[in-house]
Amino acid sequence: DGGAIPALAEVLDWANSGWPDWALYEPLFVAAGPAVLHTGAALPRATVRAMVGDPDVPLDLDPGIASRLAQPLSASVQAEMEAEMVDAHCGHLPASMAPGMVRVQRARDAALASAAVRALQHGGPVVVIAGNGHVRNDRGAPTYLPETLSVVSLVIAEREPGTHEAPGDMPATHVWYVPPAERPDPCAAFTKG
Repeated sequence: DGGAIPALAEVLDWANSGWPDWALYEPLFVAAGPAVLHTGAALPRATVRAMVGDPDVPLDLDPGIASRLAQPLSASVQAEMEAEMVDAHCGHLPASMAPGMVRVQRARDAALASAAVRALQHGGPVVVIAGNGHVRNDRGAPTYLPETLSVVSLVIAEREPGTHEAPGDMPATHVWYVPPAERPDPCAAFTKG
């Protein structure tokens, strides 16, 4: 019903989630339909802060997912993810913090996967709405799910009109290209004095 979707924004505490404006995501929830169990999968901020410096912060995860999370990344993937973390913070993240930030990224992916497994207990299908890094099928949330599940990952990627990505550049089942959105420079916050 029309009132259920706006109320979902309140249940998920969307205004304080750090995600972009609810109006951008509301159509996804409407399209997912009423049969989908709507639940948040965000890790508490205190947990995230603690995880940056402590690899042993306990998480409430499905046991199989926790086991996959405990497996270390290959050295090359770890280095790639650390470089992405520094880049995502406009070069202002100290290299010493990058391993902890990768740990948080992986924990968030595992938490998304664990929430999906819990939601499946109420019936399927389950739709997980997350950022592109989290839906990567090479190292994101899909990699933590049991192999017996059928998973489709859709990445919505910005691309200038007239340019072309090579097939396979995006680690997802499907890629939907859209024109870049106008937004403030995310690195401007790091250069304000």
